[in-house]
Amino acid sequence: METTKQKALKIIAKLSEDSSWGDILAELHIAQRNEANSRVERNEDFAPMLNEFSAKLTGILQDEFATAREILVEPAPDGERVKGVIVADSFTGMDDADRQDHVWDLLESKLSQTEQRRVLSLIAYTPEEYRAFKEE
Repeated sequence: METTKQKALKIIAKLSEDSSWGDILAELHIAQRNEANSRVERNEDFAPMLNEFSAKLTGILQDEFATAREILVEPAPDGERVKGVIVADSFTGMDDADRQDHVWDLLESKLSQTEQRRVLSLIAYTPEEYRAFKEE
C-alpha cells in the first residue's frame, strides 16, 4: 500500500520545475479532497451490501442467542465492516475468551471467510456488564 508521503511525492514530481509552494500545496489539497470523496463514495457503494450483511448477521446471532436481551449490529466507522453487541444472561460465569470463542465458532460455521472479515467486533456482555458499560 502506498504511503501518504509516496502519494505526495508522485504528485509533486508531476509539477513543473518552476511551481511555487502555493501550486504544490494546492495540488496536494486537491488530491486529499479527491481521496476523501472517494472514501465517501466507496462507503455509499457499500451501504446496501452492508445492510444486507447486517441483517444476515443479526439473524444468525438471534438464532443462536434466542434469549438474548439485546443484539445490536451496526456499521463500523470505516463503513465497510460491522460491529456489534450481544447482551445475554448465558454469558454469566464465562470469561471473555470463552465468550469470544463461542461467538467466533458460530461465525466460522455460518459465514464465509470473506464475510467473517467484514465483522470488526462483536462484544459479548452479561446484562449487568452492559448496564455498567452504558453508565460510564
